[in-house]
Amino acid sequence: MRCSSRTASALLIGTVLVLGLFSGGCKKKEQHYDPPTSSGGIFSTQSLMALSVSKTGSSGKVVGPNGLDCGSSCVKEYSFGQVVTLSATPLSSNDAFTGWSGAGCSGTGDCQFTMDGDKTVNASFGGGKKLSVSLSGTSSSSDKITSSPGGINCTGYDSYYNSSIYGKCSSGFAPGSSVTLTPSTGSYSYQYFMGWSGGGCSGASPCTVLMDGDKSVTATFGSGYKLTVNKAGTAYSYDSKVTSAPSGLYCYSSSCYANFSPASSVVLTASATASSAYFAGWSGGVCSGTSATCSVSLSADTTVTATFNSKPQVTVTVGSYSTYGNVTSSPAGINCGNYNYTCSAYMDPSSSVTLTPTPAAGRVFTGWSGACSGTGSCTLTVDANKSVTANFQ
Repeated sequence: MRCSSRTASALLIGTVLVLGLFSGGCKKKEQHYDPPTSSGGIFSTQSLMALSVSKTGSSGKVVGPNGLDCGSSCVKEYSFGQVVTLSATPLSSNDAFTGWSGAGCSGTGDCQFTMDGDKTVNASFGGGKKLSVSLSGTSSSSDKITSSPGGINCTGYDSYYNSSIYGKCSSGFAPGSSVTLTPSTGSYSYQYFMGWSGGGCSGASPCTVLMDGDKSVTATFGSGYKLTVNKAGTAYSYDSKVTSAPSGLYCYSSSCYANFSPASSVVLTASATASSAYFAGWSGGVCSGTSATCSVSLSADTTVTATFNSKPQVTVTVGSYSTYGNVTSSPAGINCGNYNYTCSAYMDPSSSVTLTPTPAAGRVFTGWSGACSGTGSCTLTVDANKSVTANFQ
């Protein structure tokens, strides 16, 4: 209901304030009560909460949202309920951030909390243990070493710039803390991380350094390890091939090579590409035997030889007239006669082949000469090239 424009009258009697009545009626105004704070006051959910940040120890700074950037101390206001994340960074490579206190924060990672009231946080800095990292080898500008927690971010040598500012960095870390160093090679597919030395680091995996003293670590980058495959044997080179997984090697010629990452396992596969050739076996490196595949674990430049030989050949000649009869083989491959005087086939080494003569109608098989004899079927062991003549009349 709409209120009249009459003025309210008031009468003060002692300590009691009596309100006069308006003509007509008025809608009662709603009241809003805010929740109490921990200190007993009240605040609205739209109120600003105060964050006080202090610092103890050596040089360092604390940064956070809304432009918070503290030296020795600072105060910043945030909305009630806002999530705040603080990060602490030493200002000297010889110093270290040693931990948080207040607002439920501890440790040396980022400090995160919700502004559900005024907050006080302290960041402690102290004399840290120095971790120095150097990049060596054929490092490029895309090679990097980073650390967790942060502090180390080393970039490899770049010939376009002053090499003295590349490939070297250091940072202080809390005494007794653990720092994990991780290598990366960027987008250069021909560049590999070769391994660590110093600081208790070895191998080519990320390395965790215990900061129980000043430590120095060297990270070596390079073009990987070279795997060379040579082909040997009596077979024509292009009648065979050797391939690799992962890809990189595809050998048709007499020799080929490719670089692979350290500690990688490369599977080589040898195969004949012509019916006249066969794979005779591996030699060199860690490869041996006649299995078509060989797995090579690379810890240095390695050379492997794959031997391919020509298969032995069986040659059959039909004597007299080719129309007098024919000769077939088992396994198949030979079918001589019927105007075909001479035929041949490649056979697997040391295999057995049986030759069977069949005279034409009205003709007779009179016997073998060469590697076979007699007048029946002939079985040969193909341990070398063999020549046979079948005689019909």
